[in-house]
Amino acid sequence: MPRKNKRRNKNRKSSGIGSTQGRQRDDVTGLTIEVDGFGSITSDKVYDKNSSFVKNTFLSEGDQEYFKEFDLEVEFDKEFIIANIRTLSQDSRVSTSRTVFQGEFKYEGRMVKSARIDYIAQVSGGEYGWGTLQRLGISIPQPSSAASWQSSLDPIQGTVVAEYDIGINTPGEVTGNYQGVVSFGNGRFFYEGWENEPFSSNLL
Repeated sequence: MPRKNKRRNKNRKSSGIGSTQGRQRDDVTGLTIEVDGFGSITSDKVYDKNSSFVKNTFLSEGDQEYFKEFDLEVEFDKEFIIANIRTLSQDSRVSTSRTVFQGEFKYEGRMVKSARIDYIAQVSGGEYGWGTLQRLGISIPQPSSAASWQSSLDPIQGTVVAEYDIGINTPGEVTGNYQGVVSFGNGRFFYEGWENEPFSSNLL
């Protein structure tokens, strides 16, 4: 079962990738985006496993039975898109993950008109967690289509910039380049304890 990551990291330094220094806050908080075939998604709103978007995009029929809870939040921004997920399985295992896409995202009305992804950072929180930062440099052909995102990112074929694992050999032991991943965005996204309240912070 994933547990709280007790690793202390108060002096994170920027890797230079995903830097947000000097950025002005974008005005897309609360933006509602139409997604082909699944209705709409509102930025900063949490969707559970019974929502059509989660059911049809993230969960197979077997997953529907396996997870007692599956909560998803997406945050939209002109430079970043974030997906936060927390699940509770039938055997009471809790898992929390955060995926951050960095690139250039253009919106028009309720549509994503273009999406270029330069980097993707993925972290699964907890004492037995993991993280990876990859350089992609791809564009989503049909950015308003969930299927187009899936086909473009499954599997993710980027250049690994940094990655780490926790607890492979010893519980709580970190192997790999932990700092290289969690310093993405000047530590803005993967700060200590983020996995405890993944939906509580408006990051964008």
